[in-house]
Amino acid sequence: MKRALVVLSILALIVLGSLAFADSVTLNVASSSSASTQTLKLRTETWTQYAPYFPQPPVIDGKINLSDEWYLSPRYYLGLPVDVGYQPENWEGQEKQSAVYYMGWDQNYFYMAMEVNATPVVQMAVGSNMWQGDHIELWFDTQMQEDFDLKQPNKAIFQIGISPGNFDFIKPEIYVWTPPVLASEVAKCKLAAVETSTGYNFEVAIPWKLLNVNPEPGMLMGFVVSPSFTNKPGTLSQDVMISSSPKSPNNWGNPQFFGNLFLIDPLNKF
Repeated sequence: MKRALVVLSILALIVLGSLAFADSVTLNVASSSSASTQTLKLRTETWTQYAPYFPQPPVIDGKINLSDEWYLSPRYYLGLPVDVGYQPENWEGQEKQSAVYYMGWDQNYFYMAMEVNATPVVQMAVGSNMWQGDHIELWFDTQMQEDFDLKQPNKAIFQIGISPGNFDFIKPEIYVWTPPVLASEVAKCKLAAVETSTGYNFEVAIPWKLLNVNPEPGMLMGFVVSPSFTNKPGTLSQDVMISSSPKSPNNWGNPQFFGNLFLIDPLNKF
């Protein structure tokens, strides 16, 4: 079944492209080891993304070494007008508000690296209030098949905030808005952010234990990546949000508007 699911993750993008106006796609996957089949439902009118297995974990230092650490990941770009999901009238264009990101995983962590165009970087808040400044929001639906018809978050749907800080008196930070989790578990995340001439970069490692997930190749989750921006320095405000699922920001926590994330193992190293 593992190999069948990896092949499915590649075929899914083709299927989604041909069924862009469907509400969902249902695929039956035959196991090579048994006569049984597994039915997987996929979201459409949104992104299907792929996170490759990393034989060696990246160093979480904010430097984003593409040649030696993140080379297996696809390059994902957010910065087109169609990517603006919240208050598009406030968007200042791709040169000032956009992002490129990379993903990966191993047995212990989900990894992400992101280069953010944000000029200037504005963040005056911490903890649960980080949404009032520049930050990234990640949504995971770790039981996507079971939750496929839900319209509100449950204990398997996680909203995680990543703040770069302000490179002065506010440090980079991770916060989990939902579901309730212990601060000691959040503290096991690894995060590094560095200021750049055009904004900031960050790298993060999120323990699978925090998400209550046992990862394996072919696993499918609901997923959203949403960089958020505050336009005016010295203010507390959420002015614009771009997103891999542009309808998600205006439909808080509704998994109907999430995208698809496949864990894959292109080098067969799992």
